[in-house]
Amino acid sequence: VVTVAASDVDVGSNAQMFFGFNDPTGVNVTDFAIDSTGGVVTTKRALNADVKKEYTFVVRATDRGTPPLSSTATVTVVVQDVNDNDPTFNRSRYLADVSENSLGGTTVVTVSASEKDSGQNAKITYSISFGGSGLFAVDSTTGVVTTTGTLDRESVASYTLTVTAKDHGTPPRSGQTTVQITVLDTNDNKPVFTFSLYAASVVEGPSGVGKVVSTVSASDADIGINQQIKYSITGGNSDGIFSIPDPTIGRVTTLKALDREATPQSPAYTLTITATDQGVSNLIGTTQLQVTVTDVNDKDRKSG
Repeated sequence: VVTVAASDVDVGSNAQMFFGFNDPTGVNVTDFAIDSTGGVVTTKRALNADVKKEYTFVVRATDRGTPPLSSTATVTVVVQDVNDNDPTFNRSRYLADVSENSLGGTTVVTVSASEKDSGQNAKITYSISFGGSGLFAVDSTTGVVTTTGTLDRESVASYTLTVTAKDHGTPPRSGQTTVQITVLDTNDNKPVFTFSLYAASVVEGPSGVGKVVSTVSASDADIGINQQIKYSITGGNSDGIFSIPDPTIGRVTTLKALDREATPQSPAYTLTITATDQGVSNLIGTTQLQVTVTDVNDKDRKSG
């Protein structure tokens, strides 16, 4: 580590000297040894700058005269750091949410890693090493993960990123963490009916009252409340003949008896049926139901 030298203007045994620690049992010298004749200070075991960066102790040089005379010198040993530690993230996995259709540059989560080394060995750079399809970026200095483009939950509902923290040591060392990102739904899809046009028939007269004319169905690509649909008749039902008793089921029924002779055209009725989702900003889809009234023999024949 260091060689401590001393001189004595005397001669003979008065000029001969030996070296030793001033406090041989001191906490700062337990890791060192000193050659008593040459003053060479060496380490007794491997030192770790991450545990203790600096040692200060006193070396005494004593001559062999009578009486012996001595002098001291203070020695400071600074332990140079080597890059022997990997960067470590404060979490092995991060969980984050981000709404679809968020603007590019939206902050998703901040990752953070630390180093037990010092200096350049403790300086860390972050990068995304896997996943994200190019839709995310991480600030190389701060570890802030942001979006770089628009997300669409209906296309990809979640992303798994591998973020790497690399130190600036020689050679560099690195550590990794996983970032699990869930894309939250926004109400950006309207209900779509299975068919744009439905056709059905119903028998005229009292026997047709309360009968199911047709069941229409729509779907919504969103999830949760944005996906929940209610059905209603919004056109072609000015007489109030038709109804959807349960708005959550697109089952169309009759409320009144029909008379084919009063509505001889075919179809007799063209209903507009609307599906409305229950998102904050309601979106709708529509379809048409054409209803034909079928005849029964309910008129007396007139004789001439």
